[in-house]
Amino acid sequence: MSVQQLALRVRWTRDGMYHERAIGMRSESRTLLAYDALTVPSFTVPVLFGNRMDLLLGPIEGAEAGGSVVASEALQEMHPLADGRESIYRFDGGDAEQYWRIDGREVTIGRIAVSVRRTPRLRTTVFVGDLYFDVERRQLVAIRGVIEEAGGRRSVARRMLESAVRTVGRIEIVMSEWGGKFWLPARQRIELQVASGIAGQEMLVLRISSRFSDLRVDELLASDSTSAETGPPTAFERHLSAASADSLGSFSDWQRPLGAATGSATFEPIRASNEMELSRRLESGLRFGTQRLRQTVRFNRIEGLFTGVGVAVPTRSGRGELMSTIGRAWAERTWRGSAGLSVSTRNTRLGVQVGRDLVSTNDFAYAADNAALLLAPLFSRDDQDYLDRRVASAYLERGRQGDAATFSLELARVSDRAVMNALRFGLVHGDSGFRENRPIRPGDYSRARLTLAVHPAVLAEYLAPGVGLLGSAELAWGENPYGRVEARLGFRRVFRGELAVSARIDAGLVSHSGPLPPQQLFELGGPTQLPGFPYKSAAGDAAMLGMLMLSVPVVLPAAMRDLPKRWRPRLAAQLYGGFADASREEVAAAVSLLERDEPPCGVTVDCRPGTRRRASAQIGLRLMDGALFVGVTRRISESDRWRFALTATVF
Repeated sequence: MSVQQLALRVRWTRDGMYHERAIGMRSESRTLLAYDALTVPSFTVPVLFGNRMDLLLGPIEGAEAGGSVVASEALQEMHPLADGRESIYRFDGGDAEQYWRIDGREVTIGRIAVSVRRTPRLRTTVFVGDLYFDVERRQLVAIRGVIEEAGGRRSVARRMLESAVRTVGRIEIVMSEWGGKFWLPARQRIELQVASGIAGQEMLVLRISSRFSDLRVDELLASDSTSAETGPPTAFERHLSAASADSLGSFSDWQRPLGAATGSATFEPIRASNEMELSRRLESGLRFGTQRLRQTVRFNRIEGLFTGVGVAVPTRSGRGELMSTIGRAWAERTWRGSAGLSVSTRNTRLGVQVGRDLVSTNDFAYAADNAALLLAPLFSRDDQDYLDRRVASAYLERGRQGDAATFSLELARVSDRAVMNALRFGLVHGDSGFRENRPIRPGDYSRARLTLAVHPAVLAEYLAPGVGLLGSAELAWGENPYGRVEARLGFRRVFRGELAVSARIDAGLVSHSGPLPPQQLFELGGPTQLPGFPYKSAAGDAAMLGMLMLSVPVVLPAAMRDLPKRWRPRLAAQLYGGFADASREEVAAAVSLLERDEPPCGVTVDCRPGTRRRASAQIGLRLMDGALFVGVTRRISESDRWRFALTATVF
C-alpha cells in the first residue's frame, strides 16, 4: 500500500567508513501510516566479509562491536562464519555447483547450506540459508536465507507474544566481480515479514530492493588498504545525509519505474526455517490461527461483533493440512465457521472445504478502495450488502506467490440464505443509522468456477506498475441457475518520473433464461466506485466500470520548496464512468425488487428494460504521498454542480 524509491550516492573506504547521500526520492501511498525510507537504518551492504550480523539492515553509525560474537544480557549474535560457529550451526555441501560467466571467463562458485544444529543456550540472532563462495579466491560472494532469533529462556509473556506475532527477516545479497580483481555489491533484497496466527495468511511486509550501478574504484587506495598492517575492519561506521527537499523532488535520472524493483522481488511466505522447528511443529500437532483476519475478528451491521478461532493439524508428510475455524456473531446470535483439508506441492494445491460464512454481494470491489470500510461500521455506515452462504467445495489451484499467472478451478454445492440487520447503529449513531440489507432469492444450487489471473500484483497492490488481468467464469444449476463472466484489467505506469497514469476497467455479464437471482445482478454507485452518485444507483445483468487517473507534481514557489516531502502536493484528475443494463423485463423486475421499489414494477406498471449510464470527475490535490485527497467532484453524465471532496485512507 506504500512504495518509495531512493537514488543514493554511496562511498565505502577500506577502513570501514560508509557514506550515503540521498540525491533523489519519490513515493506514492494509499495509507496515511506510511514509513519513511530515510528514517530506517541503512539498507545497503557494501561488503560481505567481516563475519558480522549487521547485514540485515546494514551498518549502524557509531558501531564498535565486531569480531565473532556480539553478546549482551538480552541477545547475542552469531555469524555463520564467526569463531565458535560449530557450537550452533551445521554446514552441508561445499562443492562447486555453479559457474558464473564474467567477462568471457568462468568463475567457479561453491554453495554451503547453513542450518541450526543446536539451539543456543542464550537468545541468539542466527542465519539459516545458503552461502556462495568464489572457490578459487575463497571469498564470500552471495548470501541468501533467513535471519531470526533462537534459544534463550522464554518467559510466559514472551511465549504468548511469539505465538501471537512472528517476525522473520529474509535477505539476499549478491556481489559482482569488478575488473577481475574485486567483488563489489551488485543487487540486494531485504524483506521483513510480520505474521500472526490471528491474521492467518495475511501479513505485514516491508520489502527493500537495491541495485548498484556506475561503480568506480580508486585502485591506489584499494591497494594501500589491503596491506597486512591494516587488516579487516571490525565494524562499519555509517553516515547518512540527504539533499534538500527541492533537490530530492527534482531528481529525474531514474533507471526503473516507481514500484518495479520491489514488485517482482518476492520471497517465499514465512515457513519453518530448519528441521528442528519443523519437527517440533509436527510433534506438537496443533497450530492455532485462522487463514484470514476476518475469520478472527470483524464488525458489520448484520453480525455486530464477530470473533473466531481456528486450529490446523499438519499431515505427517508436511504437505497437507487439516484446518477448521469456528466463530460467533454476537449481535446476530449465530455461529459460522469452516473445515477443510488441503494438499500442496511446489506449485499445485488440492483441497476440499465445507463451511458457512457471511458473504458480501458487492461487485467490482478493490482492496485499496475498501480499506476505509474496516472502520466505517463503527460510524453507522456500512456500504456492503450481505447474504448467508453455506458451501461444500473441491478446488484445484496452480501457481505460486510471485508467479506471472495463476489458475484455479472450483466445484461446489451452495446454499444462499437471506440475513437481516442485527444492529441499527454503530458506535457513533449518525442521523439515520444503518441502511436495510438488500433482498436476495434464497436457494440451493451447484456451481463450477474457473479463474485466471495474469500479473495479479498489479491488481492486488494497486501501486505495482505494469498490466494485470483477472478473469472468471461461473456456471450454476439448481434452484438459482445462472451463467456469469467477469473480467478486470489494470494498468499503472510513471512516465519520465513525473506523470503517473493509472487505469482500470471491470466488466461483467450474467445470464439466465428466467428471472435472475437479485444477488447475481451487477450494482454500481457510491463514493468508491462512482463519486457523486448514490450507493448502488444502477443495476443490471451487464455492467462495466472504468477509472482513469492522472497526477503530476505541483511546481512550488521558491519559498515553499523546502516543504516536507509528504506535504508536497500532486495535481490529480480522475475520471469515472460506468453503465448497468437491464436487458429483459425479467431483469428489470429483479432490479425493482433489489431497489425496494414501492410498489415493485409488474404490479401497477410494466417492468421496462433499459440502460443507466453514470460518469463523474474529480480534480484536486493529493498530499501525504497520495493517501489524502482534497478537491472537488461532480457528476458529468447529468446536470450537477461541483462539490467539495475529501478522502483519506488511514490503514
